[in-house]
Amino acid sequence: MFDSSISAVIYIETETHTIHFYADTGNKVAGHMVATYSGPAFNEEFFEKLEKIITAYSRKDPAVSLAKTSLVLPDYMFVIDTVNVPALGKRAIETSVNLAIGTIYKNKDQLEIHTFPMLQNKEIAKYGLVAIRKDVLSRITNALARGGANVVNITSVTNATVNGAMFLSQKIKNDTFMLMDVKEKITRFAIVNKGRTIGGYQLPFGYSMLSGKDMVYEHKLFDHAGAELMVLNSKERAKAKKLTIMGEEVLVDAAEESNLESASEPSGGGRKMPKYMTRPMPEKSEDIMYENFRLMTKWAWELRANNPEIMAIENVNVVYVNLPKQVHFLIDKANEEALREQETGIKFMPLAIPASGIGYSRELDLYGANFVKQYNKINNF
Repeated sequence: MFDSSISAVIYIETETHTIHFYADTGNKVAGHMVATYSGPAFNEEFFEKLEKIITAYSRKDPAVSLAKTSLVLPDYMFVIDTVNVPALGKRAIETSVNLAIGTIYKNKDQLEIHTFPMLQNKEIAKYGLVAIRKDVLSRITNALARGGANVVNITSVTNATVNGAMFLSQKIKNDTFMLMDVKEKITRFAIVNKGRTIGGYQLPFGYSMLSGKDMVYEHKLFDHAGAELMVLNSKERAKAKKLTIMGEEVLVDAAEESNLESASEPSGGGRKMPKYMTRPMPEKSEDIMYENFRLMTKWAWELRANNPEIMAIENVNVVYVNLPKQVHFLIDKANEEALREQETGIKFMPLAIPASGIGYSRELDLYGANFVKQYNKINNF
């Protein structure tokens, strides 16, 4: 199930100081080895370490060829943006897009930039762009080459994840959707428009918190609860009025307001607390699992509500969830609650993967880098 044009995948995961090696072994699960490094990434010392790690891997596993390597890099190394220009003729639009990019990015000459049309009407043409610094690309590929790896493609980890999902679930390859890839310790979201990755977001928690033993509180995972409380209370006060939320201007109407659970007034006349923060403490294991799962699903609603620029292209109405089959019942519970609370706009669905692909589904971010020639070509470098 691997593309023969790629012999191996290398993923530099700077957050965990890890270099991943991934290659087809002819089994239902690919060969996956890791090496670690210390210190900051992408300085002189790092490139020396990277060269040594690649060389050592080549000697340790000579059966795996690095002649056609697909390189996966963290999302933060890429710029994803949109530009709007007047809807003129094709050549005039292309010229306007280049001028607009030059105005926004003063270091344009230092970037490798790919552009693509996203939306056009009688008045405006909206183009997307993906960019990465040329010097960073050069230094990484040169270090890998000295270690024996010939890089034939570079892409972002979110893009690779989407590629893997679309290869394993062919029916969605040209669709508009949100992908929620729940790994052991992280959850990665991707927004996809007509088969093209146009946005991503990562949470620092995954299915390891779905054991059903303990409740997990988001503010202990990362600092977001305070900001979210402010946003939710602002929405509740706003009713159908127009206001600025998290830097974006949105219209809160009756349908969206129904997504916001009713608030209760705490004793002493303090700030109103959203209902989800005053839910009863669950006792059953499955209920504990679901409360923790809600910390993930609510981010799908957040991303949808607070990215009007992306949603204006085409609204995202389905979220495909990549999650171990034994906990798929949590997806059903999320949809049941949405129906019960009259929340509209999103349906959660398990990512449909054939039995032959289950072994690969746990590592979509690595597996998907094999299919850069089939999907999301504009996001590859």
